[in-house]
Amino acid sequence: MAAAARALAPGGLIAFTTETHAGDDVILGDKLRYAHGAAHVRAAVTGAGLSLRTLAPASSRSEAGVPVPGLVVVAEREN
Repeated sequence: MAAAARALAPGGLIAFTTETHAGDDVILGDKLRYAHGAAHVRAAVTGAGLSLRTLAPASSRSEAGVPVPGLVVVAEREN
């Protein structure tokens, strides 16, 4: 996030999705994919000096026909 914050022009946006889980931290799931808790994502965004615009549940993929829990994130560099 810090590198993205440095690369963004003032008013610039970054948007991404990530797998999530019910906890707060980052875990390595059964399928060897990382899942990020909402609190971790929020802290990473604000810790990089960005303003969180959107943090919403969304599934960007399915596994065996089942939607994988995820988050869609939009953050902005204000200055």
